Amino acid sequence: MFKRFLHLLTVCFLFATLLALANASYALPIVRAAPMGTPLPNSPDFPDFPDFPSFPGLPDFPGEDSAPTPNPLPTPTPTLNAAPTATPMPTPTQVSTPAPAPTPAPTPTPVPTSGAIPTPISGGHIQITTPGESIISLPDMTVFTIAPVTSNDIWIAGRYINTASQAQAFYEHFDGSHWAIVAAPVVGNFSSIYNMTVVSANDIWAVGGYQIGSNPGTLDTALIEHWDGSRWSRVDHDNTSGDLLSTTVLSAANVWAVGVSYYYDKNYSASQPVVATRIEHFDGSRWKVVSSPSPDKHSGLNSISPISATDIWTVGVSASNPIADHYDGSNWVAQSPTASDNNTTFSSVSAVSANDVWAVGNTASGVLLDHWNGTNWTSVTNPSLASSNYSLISVLALQPQNVWALGTYSTDTATNLPRILHLDGSGWNVIALPDALTQMFVWQRLGHSNTLVALGTYNGQMRLITITQN
Repeated sequence: MFKRFLHLLTVCFLFATLLALANASYALPIVRAAPMGTPLPNSPDFPDFPDFPSFPGLPDFPGEDSAPTPNPLPTPTPTLNAAPTATPMPTPTQVSTPAPAPTPAPTPTPVPTSGAIPTPISGGHIQITTPGESIISLPDMTVFTIAPVTSNDIWIAGRYINTASQAQAFYEHFDGSHWAIVAAPVVGNFSSIYNMTVVSANDIWAVGGYQIGSNPGTLDTALIEHWDGSRWSRVDHDNTSGDLLSTTVLSAANVWAVGVSYYYDKNYSASQPVVATRIEHFDGSRWKVVSSPSPDKHSGLNSISPISATDIWTVGVSASNPIADHYDGSNWVAQSPTASDNNTTFSSVSAVSANDVWAVGNTASGVLLDHWNGTNWTSVTNPSLASSNYSLISVLALQPQNVWALGTYSTDTATNLPRILHLDGSGWNVIALPDALTQMFVWQRLGHSNTLVALGTYNGQMRLITITQN
């Protein structure tokens, strides 16, 4: 069976949560439950690798001998390693077709910000609401991604276990009042959607992985699907072994996806595949794999964030070190920081401008919060977060001095509790959350607004959470 990627974080916001190599017989994270976190399908387990944090709730890769069972969201692993398990409810028969509502392409403004995180305090001027009803629960479901088009047009996706005990991808849609199950293409014996990105209401991309058959040694195949306003369909691309964990869009004719590729190399191992970085690009007519730096036999990419068509960042992990690659319009070039700790991984990246990029992840001893100032990466540290009880899974940089990080923490009596950090003009602060909010799985920015849309457990129900600055 495929085990989860490097296990460092528990619900940290989609690697310390990413790659996990499988043995001769295995099953293959992109589980991204948790902040977008995140979290893959059945692939060989990655020996001695911590799960990649960037994959919110990334469980074992589909493609295992038996259907994967999602793990509960951990503090540094939920969004990074484990995914939430919802209470089963009846599956509706109706299919929702959202109305079109184009989403403008991002226009980031430059402004670098860095500095030490102060002792956690309660942040103010934040409003948290829970619109609509709870989502429709499916058996052993894991939500890996959320994609808001508008406040009345929101998608979630991931995987669940069907009546044949197989993991299958699912989509749910929120129309402002109610949730509905929307038919997903049936691909292979095991399939999962790990991430989505929105061009418009009638143009949405989803990525993940699937597996055909359950024979030992079978590797996952990278999966791309598209919503055209009326249905989801599978899209042809380089259908080689791998999993796609994150995707982003600059325009309808400029879409990127990143993740991992798997292949066997007899000079490396007769039973375990090589795990390498994977980057694919859509030019408006077709998808193709492009060359990417892959420094080790156990490398993968968890997250991607664009500034412009000639300025894009992606992050992940290689062996036990964080990696960051940059695209200049022609080539992807490694621009990785120097790891200050063992078992370190980037789980998420978010860019504001060429000299203002944030990446989060986890280390063996605490969280990883790094900033790119246009020249190099600098770590922001704080003794109060230097503990394996804390993890970071996702980061969303809205503007300079307006950056959000999602993670988890544990106490003597509870685990996988949500933690949100916010950077404003006074520095990094910990946002006080209501006691009823006990988990946060995935989140995303709503268009270009200052509102974040998330999925979490509130008063025992899995439902939408909105976070707005007053």
